[in-house]
This record gives sequence, C-alpha cells and structure tokens, in this order.
Amino acid sequence: MKYVFSLLFGFSLLTGYAQDSGIATYKKEWINLYSESAAGQQDKIANPQKYRQYRELEKLQEELTKQLSYKLKFDKDRSFFYLEDLLSVEDQADLALAKGPYQGEYYFNRKAASMIWAIEALGEKFLVNVDKIDWKLEKERKTISGYSCFKASAKIALEKGKFQDVIAWYTPEIPLSYGPLHYNGLPGLVVQLETGSELYKLVQIQQKEITINTSQKGTSISEADFFKQFENFK
Repeated sequence: MKYVFSLLFGFSLLTGYAQDSGIATYKKEWINLYSESAAGQQDKIANPQKYRQYRELEKLQEELTKQLSYKLKFDKDRSFFYLEDLLSVEDQADLALAKGPYQGEYYFNRKAASMIWAIEALGEKFLVNVDKIDWKLEKERKTISGYSCFKASAKIALEKGKFQDVIAWYTPEIPLSYGPLHYNGLPGLVVQLETGSELYKLVQIQQKEITINTSQKGTSISEADFFKQFENFK
C-alpha cells in the first residue's frame, strides 16, 4: 500500500505541473554584509566614519537591487537565465553596483548535460563551457514560499585554492532540474540559492509556451582556460 501511495503521490506532482515550459522570476538580496560582519562591527566602534561610508553604500546597493528582475526561461530540455532589461536604472555605475558579480547569460541543456555561460570580455564574446556542479543532497528540508524544499550544497572553486560554499533549496513539487545562474542539475526547481554574498529567491512562475534561442556566436572555451585569462571574473 505504501508503494502504491508513493507512485500516486509522484504521479500527482508530475501531473500537477503538466506544463513543461514557462518563465520563472527571481529576485536578489544581499547577504553576509560588511556591516554585519565581525570586522564591520569592530569598525563601527574603532572607525565609525569608515563604517558609515560602507553602510551608506550597502543601503544604496540594496535599494537599487530591488529594481532588478532575473528571468529563467525553460522547456522540458533547456533553460536560459538572464537579467531582464532595465529601464529604471540608467546610471551604469549604479547598475554595476546593483548587479554585483553577476554577468552574462546562462544556457543549460539537460539532455546534453551542458552548461554554457555567454560572457563578454575585452570586447570579445566567449561561450564558456561550465563544469558540472558536484551537488551534495542533504536531508534537511523546509517550506519556502509554500513549497516543500530540500537542501543541497556544493563547494565552488575560486582563485588560489579557495572555495565558496553554495546552498540551494530545491522543490520536487516542480520536477525541473533548473535554477539561477549555472546552478542546475538538482531533482527539482531551485526555489532559493545562496552564493556567498547573494541570495536568489523564486517569486513567480508562469506556465506558458516559450522559445529558447540557443544559437549563440562566440569563442568556445573551457571554464578553466577562461579563468586563466580573466581571473577577475571569479
């Protein structure tokens, strides 16, 4: 009986999400702020002027970031993650502050298990073949935005032997292996993603017919070779 229930439950999830194409919208927040760190709290007392300057910059960044909207177009085999065109943030310096380390566009092909990061550097467009993420699926679970989510973690290599911890919360209720940036390959859509100083949250998902154009022109390059040339992009 338990086996039959599991089959019926799994079938209800899949049929409950019958449309296999659409657009998911994510919003970004800043986490692990300088003002909240041990160094920031120390400067608040020892160097209040420095603390105030950084805090004002953080406030501006937070306000500008509220205007950003990230889109994830998907069908049953592919996804495309990008920053929606902005009309509200006209100043390029303000836009750079709000965007932070995010740059480029991300194309994922589930069947081919390929992840392409399209990025411009020094006036040239590169199609970076991003390495597959080695996810660790954990037992921890919680409800986020009404979805029952499970935790997954990964360590992403940075420069000089350093690593960045990444935490994703995915939901099997939406059986799509997609997520923000290049964080794909989990057994469910990523509802929340923590990447160092950034937090991406799913705020809306629309089921609709969409078209994903994967025909990109540029120089194909491995992730390792790209970062050898452009270390500042890490």
